[in-house]
Amino acid sequence: MDLQPDRQGLVLFEHCKNGTGKKIGEYFDFDIEEHTVLKEMTESTSDDIRFEKAVGFPDEGNCYSGFKPVIINGRTRAVIGITYKWDDMRDSVIHTIIRTIIITASGIVLIMLILVVFIYRTAVRPVRRIREAVVDYTGDKNSARIVEEMFRINTKNELGYLSDSISDLALELDHYTKETARIAAEKERAEKERYEAEVQVMVSQISPHFMYNVLTSIAMMCELDPKTAREATVIFTKYLRGNMDSLKQTAPVPFEKELEHLKKYLYIEKLRFDDLLNIEYDIRTTDFEVPLLSVQPLVENAVKHGVGMKEDGGTVKIASLETDTAYEVIISDDGVGFDVNAPKKNDGRSHVGMENTRKRLKEMCGAEIVITSEIGKGTTARVIIPKEAANEDTVS
Repeated sequence: MDLQPDRQGLVLFEHCKNGTGKKIGEYFDFDIEEHTVLKEMTESTSDDIRFEKAVGFPDEGNCYSGFKPVIINGRTRAVIGITYKWDDMRDSVIHTIIRTIIITASGIVLIMLILVVFIYRTAVRPVRRIREAVVDYTGDKNSARIVEEMFRINTKNELGYLSDSISDLALELDHYTKETARIAAEKERAEKERYEAEVQVMVSQISPHFMYNVLTSIAMMCELDPKTAREATVIFTKYLRGNMDSLKQTAPVPFEKELEHLKKYLYIEKLRFDDLLNIEYDIRTTDFEVPLLSVQPLVENAVKHGVGMKEDGGTVKIASLETDTAYEVIISDDGVGFDVNAPKKNDGRSHVGMENTRKRLKEMCGAEIVITSEIGKGTTARVIIPKEAANEDTVS
């Protein structure tokens, strides 16, 4: 559009999106005094783009124009203008934002669906298959079948390691079952009973029912807290490996090793009981040895038959101390308690396992177990290991 006084408003070139508007050679009817931006351009030699808001120029409506000066011989002779109707531009921006939001939300939903499928394939489905295989194993004790099921779980993570551990465990249990039968035919009855009792107390720590409960808890956490599920899987795998190693261990081990394995067991039980189970440690000495898995049955009784039977749960405390003549491991709980003088009955407690634990502690360390309990207040089990016997074992 020409800005010279004698041709002011002359259209030099015009393009309109809808094909309407002024043609080349026609004039815009406007008063330059009413357009401060255009007037300042005629008096300036700057080639900066300037903007102006107008309701009647060049079209009627809420318009917004940008002008680029055309400078000839040091004077602004014309302007190139681009005009937008503000309402149309606003609607276009709003529609663009809405489309962007829809596309972004759709992308987020798609990513979440992909993550859900990924988590299901790599975590939930393998845990479900492991759990179902363990449940079947509790019924038929078919080691070959559970090994085959675990082989099908080929994930390259802790769940794959767990399935391998369960396969090894099933084969080990199958081996020990057959070995027990062979020894029973070759040795005297007393030796056979002693060996079976030792295997029974060790295998009881890794019973299929216990594994089923743990895997069920892990399966639930895979969806609620994948990070904790991963950590629980690793710890449970190491716990299983420790139980397998115990089947081959015939000599006392440092208390630190027993305590490390015990903490894995309590971590798993804490997952199951949550706030109903509190655990405290007061370890003042570890400079002694105990039979592997000799303290865990006492802790397991405190968890299952002590605080586990109490409606609002409770606390299990593990402590160790040294006296002038002995080392002591103390397991106490504030659970339901029981009458220590009452005749033994079928109350769900593993009395065979407890008697075997007493025998192993006595034969391997010269130790004894002293249990005190009060109904409604809790139970305390003290494992007393004489220093004299411990020193004899070290020299031996």
